Amino acid sequence: MMRVVVLLMAVALMGGAVLPGAAVAMDQAGRSKMHFDMMDKNKDGGVDLEEYKKMMGPDSEPAFNATDADGNGVISLEELTAYEAAHGGHGGHGHQ
Repeated sequence: MMRVVVLLMAVALMGGAVLPGAAVAMDQAGRSKMHFDMMDKNKDGGVDLEEYKKMMGPDSEPAFNATDADGNGVISLEELTAYEAAHGGHGGHGHQ
């Protein structure tokens, strides 16, 4: 489900123009930024537990805590990027 949402977001960002057979290449930082922007609903530059659970599900607090490296209760883009890079690009995010 999360991959479908990410793909639809990518198509929307491209103005809906996708050529048949064309692959959208995105590096880890770009993927993490897209994930982050989708989770940061209030656009305050951080993802709190409430925002995270809305996107990832009610049982996602352990993943939130693992991603929140400094333990301040807010995931930064840098924390999300580092976590996803260390866990194969998604780190279990979106795979409930």
